[in-house]
Amino acid sequence: MLVADEPGICGLLRVSWFTDDGANSECRSHVSTYVNGPHYSGMEDNDLRGFLDGGFVWGWNQPSQAHVNLGRLSPDSRVPACPPKYGEEELFRIIQRWEGIRLPSGSTVLDARLVLTVERAPELPLRIMLYAMQKDWNPGGGGTERNNVSPPKRGEVWWNDVGFRERAWGLPGAGFAARGNPDADTDEVPLADATYRPGNEKVVLGSEELARYAKARIADGKPLLFLLKLSDYHEDIPGTEIDFYSGNYGSSHCVSQRPQLVLEWTSGAECGSRDERVRIEYGRTRVIPQIEVRENAQCAISFFPEAGYDVPTIEVREVGEAGRSDLTDWSTVGPLFVTEGGLLDLRITAARNRVSLGEAFHAELRDTWVATAPPEEQSVLWTFVAPSGSEQVAEASYKGDFRWAVAFVPDEIGPWRYHWRHRFISEGFNSPVGRFDVVAGNLEVVIDRLRRLAAEVEATAPGDDPDVIEVQRGRFYRLQRAALLLQDPRSFRSESGIALRQLHNRIRSSLSGRPVPDPIPLVSSPPAIGERPKRAGWVLAARRAIRRARRLAPKVLNYGRVNMDRSGGERTL
Repeated sequence: MLVADEPGICGLLRVSWFTDDGANSECRSHVSTYVNGPHYSGMEDNDLRGFLDGGFVWGWNQPSQAHVNLGRLSPDSRVPACPPKYGEEELFRIIQRWEGIRLPSGSTVLDARLVLTVERAPELPLRIMLYAMQKDWNPGGGGTERNNVSPPKRGEVWWNDVGFRERAWGLPGAGFAARGNPDADTDEVPLADATYRPGNEKVVLGSEELARYAKARIADGKPLLFLLKLSDYHEDIPGTEIDFYSGNYGSSHCVSQRPQLVLEWTSGAECGSRDERVRIEYGRTRVIPQIEVRENAQCAISFFPEAGYDVPTIEVREVGEAGRSDLTDWSTVGPLFVTEGGLLDLRITAARNRVSLGEAFHAELRDTWVATAPPEEQSVLWTFVAPSGSEQVAEASYKGDFRWAVAFVPDEIGPWRYHWRHRFISEGFNSPVGRFDVVAGNLEVVIDRLRRLAAEVEATAPGDDPDVIEVQRGRFYRLQRAALLLQDPRSFRSESGIALRQLHNRIRSSLSGRPVPDPIPLVSSPPAIGERPKRAGWVLAARRAIRRARRLAPKVLNYGRVNMDRSGGERTL
């Protein structure tokens, strides 16, 4: 059994709604996180490489792969180590394009930060610079063969070109920084900078300038355009290459390693808001029913966790006619969504990437850096680790266009971990560990799993591995709890509740190897001949012995007692 601290959730839930005619002088702030995933897909990053003077023409364009890079290579990074072929190691830079970010009218961005996750880095401190780009570009699809090692298509962004064979950068590598010049690639001053220090998992770039830039671009309906580079000083040092996970890295289900754009904002178009203090134990769910919002309003939901607590899974469903909400399904939503009706139910689960028991975990990855064999011949193996510690392996299916998808039905309640591996490159790749939580959502599914467990336990021989039995016992504990969390006093005492308890006793009987009475008596039965009494029997026997000794005490003390008579003689009683 894998044991970890699962803190649950504690914090402030905020729901606000906005309309064009809203006017609130005391509007409340929200924090929206944009990251490629189920509800946002407008970010693309390109890894560009070349020489400062543009002499390295065929530097690969690299969108839609696992990582992107900054800095300069080292001769030692080659296998085997050797000097650069053309006398110089090329530079790496990253450009990011964030499209489709929307905020309510009249919004003010209070804070903005770009969060990058480090994949690999040298044992050096590195200064990372963030610039606003002055020219837009087409990220492309990885060249003529869509594989990132083929020549670019016409119009695709490149180290030397905004659009290949259409328009050049002012200087190679988007290197011309100036203000008020139509040929400028970037502004002359950076939006933000940050220092990577060895061991850091994240690099966070944020500033007032970045917040102002985000506000202006979003208000104009334009994409946010960024250039990331090392400082000039670090770009000129061999061996400063630092790798970051890209906006296309990993599975679509767990996106924590992908770049994130985090905006804190307010809007004068707010026409209503509700704050709710929430504290929920891990694995449990709370429903907040029928929150009144305006019809056809934009809605935003933010959760502000206290230190040491997780962020929950938040789902919504609209309440239909006559207050019926059970006719619609729960769904997660993006940073900003539109409601059709005027009532919303919210479901908050203390779980990360919630998966209901009986449902499948779905994930997809796309990686165009496939060098060892055609993509349709590649094998992508996913390993899923259950809360009990058992492992199951599933192979992803190839869906075309460098995409692989996996569907896996977890059979235990609790925290699951997973990773995948492949050999798209000669040295192979093992992903970081992802996480999802399985919770009970339907009593019938839980009962079905209890029946399956009962059959499995009954088929287990008495001499089987004790560890197997211990795993079965842990699964029973979690399924029993799940079933009881879905009960209320009425259903618990109904015929279905009685049947559920009988099913529990069936499993208990198989686990213990003896019949389980119903109800289980307060005092356990006497042990069989030759069997060691249970602790409760020892306690009862000791108490009986003490009471018997107290009854006999006066007789024992009086026997043979010698008294003196008044005459000074003695007599024995």
